[in-house]
Amino acid sequence: ASIILIGVGFWVRYRVEESPVFEDKVEGREQSLPIAFALKNNWWPILLGMMILPIASGFYYLATTFVQNYAIEDVGIAAQHVLLAMTIASFTELLVTMPLAFLADKWGGKTMMYIGIFGSMLTMVPLMLVIGGGQIALMYIMVSLVRVMMSATWAPLATIMAQMFRPQSRYTSMSLSYGLGAAIWGGLSPIAALTLLEITGTPWSVVGLIAVMALINAVAMFLAPQHSDEASVTASYEPRLDTTASSKIDNTDNN
Repeated sequence: ASIILIGVGFWVRYRVEESPVFEDKVEGREQSLPIAFALKNNWWPILLGMMILPIASGFYYLATTFVQNYAIEDVGIAAQHVLLAMTIASFTELLVTMPLAFLADKWGGKTMMYIGIFGSMLTMVPLMLVIGGGQIALMYIMVSLVRVMMSATWAPLATIMAQMFRPQSRYTSMSLSYGLGAAIWGGLSPIAALTLLEITGTPWSVVGLIAVMALINAVAMFLAPQHSDEASVTASYEPRLDTTASSKIDNTDNN
């Protein structure tokens, strides 16, 4: 299944054309060593990009791996209830991501990101309460609600990160920023949460960790630059035809 998805991804990517503005800016400016150019010119946005991932990446593993382990091992809730709640939450996340992306286009990506950051932090509090109290019915609801809030950080993430970098080294900078950030937050957050729980004996230390992650995320989001590739519309503007349409027109004229 993964191989099929990779193939579909490559097909979609190579069928999509870059914007005229993007192509104009990078024309004749190919970098012989893009990673060196990115680190020299985009080191600050790359760091900021890593810092806008605590909730979208690290929190995901807390809301899944940590919550699952805490509910089953520490509280003693039956595994089938916890796993079913997680499955329903995953399906809920699938359903809401596209509408949230649509709202991000209307309200602004940063606005949606803030909603997700603070919404994730705030919904984690009642989730810990209902799990700690063994309230299974409410657990089903809260696990899904937490994932909805987290999806609000995922939905606008690609657009926000793309606009953080100039076209000349955008792909390399995004790859560095997201790859390193996801590895750090996604890899260390569950370890930090389990360590805090073991040391303190209370899940509220983990909620405190999430609050710190949300604060870092929000500050980085506030500082993140947003570059636009939009071209101004003038009287001489002519709509651009895609290559498929152009080739069909040329073939028709030749015939």
